[in-house]
Amino acid sequence: IMRGSVLNQVITCLNSLNKFGSSKYQAKQELRQAGITKSGDIAQNTGIYSENTMKNYINAGVQAFQYIREEFGIKDITKITGEHIKSYLEQRASEVEYKTLKIDMAGINKLEQAINNYNNTDVNFRSAVEDFRQEIKLDKEYIANNDESRALLNPTGVVNSLSDESHKLVAGMPLEYGFRLNEVAKIDLNKQLDNNTLSVQAKGGQI
Repeated sequence: IMRGSVLNQVITCLNSLNKFGSSKYQAKQELRQAGITKSGDIAQNTGIYSENTMKNYINAGVQAFQYIREEFGIKDITKITGEHIKSYLEQRASEVEYKTLKIDMAGINKLEQAINNYNNTDVNFRSAVEDFRQEIKLDKEYIANNDESRALLNPTGVVNSLSDESHKLVAGMPLEYGFRLNEVAKIDLNKQLDNNTLSVQAKGGQI
């Protein structure tokens, strides 16, 4: 039995998956070598590797649990069922865009893993999340209005339009090498440049 505030219960469970400082990329590689290849199965067997991701999962878990507590009177996080989760997602879909809803669903799946990992239980939210995911995909208007790509139609043209050569170099790095913008912004040549090789640790720990 778990007691305490919504926030404390969510944090307690999710902290059991804390892998800060470890490499998510390495963890995924080890799982693939062990024969686990499906992305959903890999996600279910990896922890949480960054503080920002942890904050997102805590936020998703707290919002879901708070709704369930108020709507169904559930005060123990281990007593949440798939039916509770589906009710929350249906209500959530009326409030947020699809891209936010997808983040929430990922957070709820991670919360399931965290509860089971911390409390040695067997709660199952994943099937309810997947049922809801398939149902929401049938709402073509909702998906179309909220799932537009943020990719530039002509990224090379945007880079080439810059007059400052240093700006052009920085803007071209995500396009040419797959960097995220925040990774480029934080480059420290004194620490990351070895002879003529620049090494950057990307999201998930991949070099």
